[in-house]
Amino acid sequence: MPLLTFPSLVYNFHVKSNPLPTSATFAPAAAGALYCIAAALLYTMSNICLRKLAVGGDGLRVIAIRESITPLLIGPWLALCAWRGQRILPRGRVLLLLVLTGLATELIGNIGSFWALGIIGLAIEIPVVVGVTITSATILGRIFLGERVPPRSVLALAILVVSIVLLNLRAGDANHAMAAHAPILAGSFWVASAILVTCAAGVAFGLLSLSIRVAVTNRVTPEAAVVTIAIFGPLCLAPIAFCRSGFQQCLTMSGYGFGLTLLNGLLNTAAFLCLSKGLQRTTIVHANVVNASQIAMATVAGLLLFAEPLGGMLIAGVALTIFGVVLIECPSSARHTELPPGGPPRRSQPLAAVAASLVEET
Repeated sequence: MPLLTFPSLVYNFHVKSNPLPTSATFAPAAAGALYCIAAALLYTMSNICLRKLAVGGDGLRVIAIRESITPLLIGPWLALCAWRGQRILPRGRVLLLLVLTGLATELIGNIGSFWALGIIGLAIEIPVVVGVTITSATILGRIFLGERVPPRSVLALAILVVSIVLLNLRAGDANHAMAAHAPILAGSFWVASAILVTCAAGVAFGLLSLSIRVAVTNRVTPEAAVVTIAIFGPLCLAPIAFCRSGFQQCLTMSGYGFGLTLLNGLLNTAAFLCLSKGLQRTTIVHANVVNASQIAMATVAGLLLFAEPLGGMLIAGVALTIFGVVLIECPSSARHTELPPGGPPRRSQPLAAVAASLVEET
């Protein structure tokens, strides 16, 4: 899964569905904050690996190998659950929706962002993906699920749009600096293409969030939805990689590249586990440090480790992105309410009813 998808899913579904009591002690909250910071560090290290692989790397092959780690790790657990007769995965149209959305996320979101990473760099791409993902998820949730967008979040969306524009204006300088150190695709055409692909990746991650929200309204647990995508996305992606490059070509990956890809996948999985633990113990306010700190860490890593250029627009764009992320996830938009028995209630808005009808289980 991508850098931002798992944090967003866990935040939206686990934290909001299982809020901490208001009397939570300081110790669990402090431990949760430490878990979240550890997750941000691990995700940043994972992105550094991707940045090194992005220059001259085969995105389809890298992502296929990296994303296969999660099914291998949770496969034994799923087999044990199946042997005990427990139902883990959803069925019918919900399953089809999640599988198709997961595949689109792999092809457009993960592979697209990997390709763009080798053209515009870490310091530009990560903040843009964050901004577009949150903006698109909020708009899609409003359109298809009738979710309320408070005035504070509208202001945050406007700030994110401005930050995206500022960062994109800096992309050409980043590409020029990267081309001076490595043989990459350079020029205004490739920069514009990378920006479009990055924005498309953010929209794909937003659609993924929407599909899981729709699945949850159909009595599918968040855990089942995430496991479904984690399993079937890589299972669909691996055959495409083999058909495109051939089995022998897939085996020609250098030992360094293969090791870096495995490290990237392990870091990604470890970060998700830390994040899950953290969000079980902390409040929504503390959870905001995850997205915000990842943006800052990715920018610093791009500047220090890969000599990506620093400029006023980059500083302003990153600062506005962080501010927008924190503002849009303000606790005032997520009240501590108890869920009725049987899971999240179905929304009553007409558009939400149309979206839910598309994924009724057969």
